[in-house]
Order: sequence, then C-alpha cells, then structure tokens
Amino acid sequence: MSEQPKRRGRPPKLYKNELNVDVQAKMCKLLREGHYIEPAAALCGVDRNTVYKWLKAGARGEDELYMAFHAAVERATAEAEQNALGVIRHAGKTQWQAAAWYLERRHPFKWGKRTQVDANVTSTEVQWQVEEEQVAAIEQRLMDDPECAELLEQLYIRSHAKPVFDKSHLEIPTL
Repeated sequence: MSEQPKRRGRPPKLYKNELNVDVQAKMCKLLREGHYIEPAAALCGVDRNTVYKWLKAGARGEDELYMAFHAAVERATAEAEQNALGVIRHAGKTQWQAAAWYLERRHPFKWGKRTQVDANVTSTEVQWQVEEEQVAAIEQRLMDDPECAELLEQLYIRSHAKPVFDKSHLEIPTL
C-alpha cells in the first residue's frame, strides 16, 4: 500500500466549526477572570492561532459569528481590566502602596520611580586605512553606474549646493 503524500499549503482559512456559543462563553469567562488569550484558548481546547484568526475576521467584519466573538472578547478583557482596577483602588484606601503602584503605572513620568544612571563613555578614534587603488576602483564603479552618479550628484548638491561630477558621458535609463 502506498502512502498518500502529505498535503502542502495553507490549512483551511478559519475553523468555523470550532467556534460556537459554548467556546465563546468559556473564553470570555476566562478572560474576565484575568487570563490572557493564549492560556484561555488552551483551556478552551482551541489553538491560539485559530483564536487570533477569529478575532481578525471579526475586526474585519467578515462574518457575524466572528464579529460577535470579537466584540465579546473586547468586552471581557475590558471587564477584567475594570475588575483589577477596582481591586487596586479598593486596596488603596487602606494601603498606600496600592495607590502608589497605581499612580506609578498610570502616570509614569509624573509618579514613576526615578532611577539614576551613572555612565562613563569613552570613545576611541577609528582610522580607516584604504589603499589609493581601492578608492579609485570604488569611485570608478560608482561613476560607471548612471544611477549612482546621479545620486552622488544629488548628495553633493545638497551638501555643497553646486555640481561636481561630470556625467555628460553617462546615459540615465528612463522607465
């Protein structure tokens, strides 16, 4: 018996049969509890890439099923953030550290920890040693190429405001 060759190419675009009301409800419950998408997907038995495909399809408005899933996930993650913020704000009433933590993250430039950095920088001078023949060869290659010659001309004009290269012998190709 001969084996059939493995199918190559991309897998089916979306796994619509896996997305249903139960998967969406479980996923959103986990997200509301504070899980990230990847572990929530794993706990639902769905590959994370599939979940991301569903979310992208929903954001693009490809299908009502995906649009509803996208909206539900967005709402669940917003609710998780709101719940976490509520815990921090409540703790801040009795523990100043919670309020400080919140302020550090909400307004880092105003309330964030300032770290002093002492840096000593030394530089060494780098000297390039290039033989005159190498310079001449590079110049010749640049000048033999009409596009390079044109670019060199433009660079020189920008820096010195006058032309320096004689390109009259070169033809610049037109498209």
